[in-house]
Amino acid sequence: MSHSEFRSAHAAQLKVTGNRQLPDREGCRGCCGAKASAGNEDKAEKPGSWEKFWDRFRLRRYHLKPADVAKRVALPEEHRGHTDAQWEWWYFNGHLETASGRKFDYYWSFFKVIMDDDTFLGIPVRHVTKPLYVPFFFGGTSLFDHEKKEYVFGVRSTLPFFWMARYSKEDMDLRLLDYTARREEDGTFRVRSSVRRNKLDLQLTPVRPPILYGYKGNGVLDFPEARHNYYSLPRLETTGTIKTGRKVETVTGVSWMDHQYGFIYSEEFRGWEWMCAHLDNGVDLMFAHVRLFDGKVLPQSCGAVMYPDGRTVLLEKEQFVLRPLRRWKSWLTRTTYAVDWEMEVPGMGIRLSSRAHVDAQQMILWPMIFWEGSNSVSGVFEGQEVSGQGFLETFGDDTLVGRGRYKTGMRR
Repeated sequence: MSHSEFRSAHAAQLKVTGNRQLPDREGCRGCCGAKASAGNEDKAEKPGSWEKFWDRFRLRRYHLKPADVAKRVALPEEHRGHTDAQWEWWYFNGHLETASGRKFDYYWSFFKVIMDDDTFLGIPVRHVTKPLYVPFFFGGTSLFDHEKKEYVFGVRSTLPFFWMARYSKEDMDLRLLDYTARREEDGTFRVRSSVRRNKLDLQLTPVRPPILYGYKGNGVLDFPEARHNYYSLPRLETTGTIKTGRKVETVTGVSWMDHQYGFIYSEEFRGWEWMCAHLDNGVDLMFAHVRLFDGKVLPQSCGAVMYPDGRTVLLEKEQFVLRPLRRWKSWLTRTTYAVDWEMEVPGMGIRLSSRAHVDAQQMILWPMIFWEGSNSVSGVFEGQEVSGQGFLETFGDDTLVGRGRYKTGMRR
């Protein structure tokens, strides 16, 4: 379904966003990104050059705060960066095909961390960075070539060049050296990256409403020790170009976007499994398990099923099951990852399995080392056989490299 068809088909209907129904004007604004009304009191005024300078060279601590469970995520306003968020990241993945039939899968991320309450070897990081209080920016991108069965990844970091990154407090406008992402005036997203000799220049158009996870479907994950906001744009029509070596080709495809911001307390959990999928029947899925140090799954773990018409079913931890099917061990970090999975929602007749395209899709993005890669999906959805494509993000079964040395966040 095209972007224009999606908007016209829903012109006289209610859209479902999370587990609440919203009038069409608000639902379409959240999905398609129309400008917020001028009377919105929450929208910040655009800063001048002097304010931007002090945001880069700050001499006072940030006033950090966790997500507010009483406040619903408002879009498109919250695509922006948040100075009161201790951790914040924007994330894209997608599946692309060229005119000649070549297939690629890509991943793009941008992380912003305010390290005022972080410690390294037990020493507060702020004691090292004084007199400046400077956010730490890092990100990663990867590309998988189906034809060559080749996976490549790249990382960027602002240490020690913290002035080489930027984010906007008015809208999504991100830059980390040659990684960029911004929201255009028409509500589409422009994403660019390079990895090895490959370059991506993509235009992403949301064609479905956002998914707001967590507490009452308002976009808040209310963990026991920390709280942050989380929403997704599950389906974005994607066009653009890919350059591999000296060859430039046009691409089309589908992408997924995540945005999370607030507090993360690293001593609260060991890791997580997160997976999304685009099925050939038009359904989009997300499942996430957050694992504690004793092996149990955090009760706030969640999932979602979005139908082609935009209807969304939010899932609680008890409503779905994730089972690892096969593991792979990295020869480089000696970390073992579950790379193939079974996903089941008994109450909805969903039983799917995901298979990694290649095992070696480990992302070394210090201080995090994890597995982030594409997979094929097949199984049964409401009694019908389906197939599709997806992404998996998982932390390993072993002790995380650097986890004992670097600790992030604080209790709320």
